[in-house]
Amino acid sequence: MAVKTRMIVCIPLALLAMLVVLLLEVSRLTDLLPNLFNAQGVSAAALLPFDLLLAVTIAFFVAALVASHTLLALVQAIFTVAYGVMLIVGGFLIAIAGAAKLVSLISLLLAFPFGTIAYFVKFNCTADALDGWGGILGGSCFDGTTALVLVAAAIKLASFLLLLIASVRFLQVVGLLVVTGVSLALSIGLAVGLWYGAELPFLLHPLDAVATIIFGLVSIGLGIVAFWQGLKALAFAIAAQLA
Repeated sequence: MAVKTRMIVCIPLALLAMLVVLLLEVSRLTDLLPNLFNAQGVSAAALLPFDLLLAVTIAFFVAALVASHTLLALVQAIFTVAYGVMLIVGGFLIAIAGAAKLVSLISLLLAFPFGTIAYFVKFNCTADALDGWGGILGGSCFDGTTALVLVAAAIKLASFLLLLIASVRFLQVVGLLVVTGVSLALSIGLAVGLWYGAELPFLLHPLDAVATIIFGLVSIGLGIVAFWQGLKALAFAIAAQLA
């Protein structure tokens, strides 16, 4: 199959795969919002900013198949700057939400004796209170979250492999490699943490909160990098437009 044909077929399929991931994570977020403090899997929803950036990056590759590269570079630079700011603000809010939940959980646990009793009754995450994807892995109420994260990670990996099938030159796109690597590392790390955390089910809610804080801090860091790189790309794009 010619390179052009592979790109026309595989890049849109990669974008479609990422849209499925976003759909999964948005569905998780809408499930959590009514009862954020008691909900399982807040950290899974915190992956959404990273995967949205990855999806939009692939969308620009799709647009590059038909649009003017000069104009597209300008639009992409403007988006990168704007989304960098959104990642910084969103990461701060995510970290604050995780920290608030963690402090609340620890305060309840240390409020001996009644708070401690209430904590172990309400937040001892056993198989009696399975979440939305319910008991797929057969261990704790976070099994649904673990399964969702693993499925999303597999789809993201498939999306990246589709890009490589389209052209191995995508391995030279540093931004794509960084965003994909960060997203996959966070997903796999979260899944492994929840998997082994099931051995101590009363710690799963605090672990979820800690993971949310970490994701928020990583989002801030990635946002700063995206903002700076976007500013440089914007300067080059404007210079190209004026030339």
